Amino acid sequence: NGAFISRSPYFKFVFGNFTNEPVINLKNEQIETVELGYRMTHPKWKLNLGAYYTYWKNVSVLSNEYVQLEDNRQTRAMINGLNSLHKGVEMNVEYRPSEKFGAGAFVSIGDYKWKNDVTATLLSNDNVVVDTVYVYAKDILEGGPAQQQYSLYVRFRILNFFKLKTELTHYNKIYAGFDPVTRNNPSDRRQPYKIPDYTILNIYLGVPFKLFGSKALLQINGYNLCSNIHIVNGEDGIEHNLETFKGFWSFGRNFDFSLQINF
Repeated sequence: NGAFISRSPYFKFVFGNFTNEPVINLKNEQIETVELGYRMTHPKWKLNLGAYYTYWKNVSVLSNEYVQLEDNRQTRAMINGLNSLHKGVEMNVEYRPSEKFGAGAFVSIGDYKWKNDVTATLLSNDNVVVDTVYVYAKDILEGGPAQQQYSLYVRFRILNFFKLKTELTHYNKIYAGFDPVTRNNPSDRRQPYKIPDYTILNIYLGVPFKLFGSKALLQINGYNLCSNIHIVNGEDGIEHNLETFKGFWSFGRNFDFSLQINF
């Protein structure tokens, strides 16, 4: 499975300075990807293996995009032309001895890195270009999602009365995103702050029933049942440590409810 995708940039990058003047020389993002997979099936189990290699060109980044700049001492940085390489492997295995019970595991191991140095345009609170800085991002790990995930899950179906699934997932290799302004030192090639790994326990309960002769499903989901408070994501600081990191913490234990009716 392979593809070449040319995708127009998100609207916020086309008007990166929040005026009616579009960003000049802004190119489409270009994605070149190859995926390989293999599946083995059996009446009681199945195994999926996969590997991917994706090269992402002309990525745009806008720092402080949700921050209201108060004066000309503050700026936001607009980057065009970043390249990114994503590669990794995934495995999913499931054992189902009967329709009422199943257990499985999921493993995802990836490596996501920026692949080039670029320049960034600094914009003031008046949406005026005030400077251009070099951004040294080559070979630093990308911030955002966990690049390693390990999960175990169990499914139950009891007397057609309810369906229950419990899922335990460990997230690792999570890095902070970088601020272009703090990546202007050519001798600083340190990796961004590594967010501590964490483990989450979720549970999903589905209760099927009939409502006015139609099939219906009440879904009750519980997330982070052990109330493991952890850092979700954030922005790297100049020292690439917790003291200069800015980010967001997770919710504790929380639930949601949904009702589905099929007419």
